[in-house]
Amino acid sequence: MKDKLKLLHIEDDEDYVTIFQRKMREISRRENDAELVFETAGLTSIALSMVESKKYDCIVTDHQLGNEFGLEFLKSFRQNDILTPVIFVTGQGDEQVARDAFLNGANDYFSKDISFFSFDKIYYSIIQHVNSSKDKMTLKLIQDFTSSINLSSTAGEIYGAIYDYFPKLFPCESLIVSSYDTEKKLIKADFAIHDGTIVDTAKMPILNLEADSGEGMQSTVLRTGEPLLIPDITEFTKKRCRQNYIIESNGTYTEFSGERDNENSQSMMIVPMKSHGVVVGAIQIQSKKSEAYDVHDLNILISLIRPLEVAIKHAYMSSENLDFLKELRSMLSQGPKEKDLKAVVDRIDERISMS
Repeated sequence: MKDKLKLLHIEDDEDYVTIFQRKMREISRRENDAELVFETAGLTSIALSMVESKKYDCIVTDHQLGNEFGLEFLKSFRQNDILTPVIFVTGQGDEQVARDAFLNGANDYFSKDISFFSFDKIYYSIIQHVNSSKDKMTLKLIQDFTSSINLSSTAGEIYGAIYDYFPKLFPCESLIVSSYDTEKKLIKADFAIHDGTIVDTAKMPILNLEADSGEGMQSTVLRTGEPLLIPDITEFTKKRCRQNYIIESNGTYTEFSGERDNENSQSMMIVPMKSHGVVVGAIQIQSKKSEAYDVHDLNILISLIRPLEVAIKHAYMSSENLDFLKELRSMLSQGPKEKDLKAVVDRIDERISMS
């Protein structure tokens, strides 16, 4: 779960707001769960304007708020958002209100009660529905990302999809997509993001896999063909690496050793990309927080790699084929010789073997 959960509390009873939010925070601390961050709206009309501009992990609402009603908020909210959990905690409702709430997309319904057990039940419902919602949102993002790259015809469009979707799936202060030349043993950054900005990869150094005997973070993945989850970059580099490069806070790509300050990446995931079983590149995602990723995050990234491999290969093949067709047209217009035609046949054979 995230370090913080952001909740919108729609409630016009200020005393109950104080009691409820204090109890929720106490239970969260007792359970050693994520910190709860509340924002409060006393009217549903105010709440609707808040959800237009902000994203919440969960919404807890009363039913009757002056002359406004939680059910009306729910109906309006669900027209645009079917995933964020909405939980009713009300003192004015009845069985019919509860039924209408569930029919219109409420995730749970509680009567107001200041007993210890009632607050526990509400808290556990919030956590359960936030986790379920997160899984559904993740699945939808994965589906949308896969559809987007399948419709992409150029590498730029694919990188654009990575830029749009990956930061929504993971903590992603920095991201690098690299290609690996298996013959020359060279690693080249093809696309990179740092703090939401696309980095000019032409300024990044081309790295030699053999320079650090394959013991660096990315080199380890390229050499072994296995993904790598690094909870603490500093500890990892102390034990294994002689040479490491990382995107710094100013967007440059530099060598480092020793301790990392909090402005730079502290944890990382790296997954190889393959073609016909051979490693041809890698994707690395970095966070400024240590232990930002777990095995679940790594498995999600791994699941995205195969469709990404196919899309990137298709985009590069399409680009190379267009260049090849231009060369072929130019050659035919000049009256090709026999050796030129043989070269064309050889290149066609090469493309067939690569497909």
